[in-house]
Amino acid sequence: MDTFLMVVQGVWAGVIVALLFGLAIFIHEFGHFLSAKLLGFRVDAFAIGFGPALWKRRVGQTEYRINVFPVGGYVALPQLDPSGMEAIQGGDGVAAEKLTDMPPWKRIVVSVAGPAGNVLLAIVLAWIIWFAPGSVTGVVSTRIGTVEPETSAWVAGLRPGDVIEQVGGQRVTTWSDYLVECHLVGGMDTGVELSVRAAADGAVRKVRVAVTNLSPDIRGIAGVYWDGKCQIQEVLADSPAQAAGMLAKDVVVTLDGAPVHNSSDFVMRMGAAGARPVQLGVLRGGRDLTLTVTPILNAAGLSLIGVSVDNAAESAMWMQYRAPWRQIRSDAMQVVRVLKALIAPKVSGERKRVAGAIGGPVIIMAMMWRIVQESVLSSMGFLRMICINLAIINLLPLPVLDGGHIVFSLWEMITRRKPHPRVINVLVTGFAVLLIGLMVLLVFKDVLHLRRNAQQERAARQP
Repeated sequence: MDTFLMVVQGVWAGVIVALLFGLAIFIHEFGHFLSAKLLGFRVDAFAIGFGPALWKRRVGQTEYRINVFPVGGYVALPQLDPSGMEAIQGGDGVAAEKLTDMPPWKRIVVSVAGPAGNVLLAIVLAWIIWFAPGSVTGVVSTRIGTVEPETSAWVAGLRPGDVIEQVGGQRVTTWSDYLVECHLVGGMDTGVELSVRAAADGAVRKVRVAVTNLSPDIRGIAGVYWDGKCQIQEVLADSPAQAAGMLAKDVVVTLDGAPVHNSSDFVMRMGAAGARPVQLGVLRGGRDLTLTVTPILNAAGLSLIGVSVDNAAESAMWMQYRAPWRQIRSDAMQVVRVLKALIAPKVSGERKRVAGAIGGPVIIMAMMWRIVQESVLSSMGFLRMICINLAIINLLPLPVLDGGHIVFSLWEMITRRKPHPRVINVLVTGFAVLLIGLMVLLVFKDVLHLRRNAQQERAARQP
């Protein structure tokens, strides 16, 4: 029965994921569609996904389609898109010159309307999280809570209470910022330079600390943890934690004998513990206790013991701020930081590390699947972050994206001449092929990544 419920939960989560991603795509394409209709453009097709049609229906001059591959979508606008892109998208391939020529400002409005739809959806989701009771948000400061002795950080002079203000010259205000910058600019040979405000005298000094691989995919400074503790907020009835004797307000200090540095550290390590018995060192009312708890596995393969902890969502970038505009700004700055690393990297190897960390559609959907099972509000936050990503990326000045159409229209407004159709077709078709190739590569990379993670999780559960 438990297995059946787990399967139903997993399937239901998959349906929710498909609906949420479909909503993000629909809103983007509907922005193009609605603005085009209002401005008098011919709309040949309005499609969600690519490839052969699962369902289609023609209403007037517009064919509405739901295609096999749900990643992406398009609105076929022959007065905006070159005929080469029409063929790739699956449109009718009506040549734009056979139709009424639309002024550049109208083409710019239609191009911007898609990203604007994503931003509008992101704003709505942010305000839902703001008003919803039970929204768990929180930011971890860059104040150091623990420095393990004899590590390179300890030798460099880092101490509990110190505040990290810059990493590699980049200002950081949250622990998440600190982790990202260490991964991006830290060198295995050169380490990373930190600007630190000392707890002892308030003086700011620069120190260089060695960087190591904290996991196969992440590099950072070993032995440094943020300032926090892991306090149990709630123990669910009939849960493994209740059976083990855990109580609200217990503070977890060790897991299998190793120190628990904060709530995120506990959640991460407990989630990978498997279904084996785990020994927890607990501080309760000044007394040290040792409890043994045996987790259960959820549909995603994560270990659960039936507790909630204070600040459990601190490490989630998409749930750092409850204030809508502050969180949306944070979402946007994350995208900008990645683009800066790809276009103008600060240090050698930064572009490669960013490219290696970028997840494709499979990874994004797998993350959403897990998040949906954990929290509906958190999944809304994740979708809001994806919408901001889609809006910014689509405005990049590449011919195959909305930003490319804006550039072509601006060129016409400034020079009073249209770009040559052959030039546009070559650029659009070339970038479209590159984009499709990149998507295939990302899907292949995602599958390998998920397979490796599954193997590591299975190995971790073995006694």
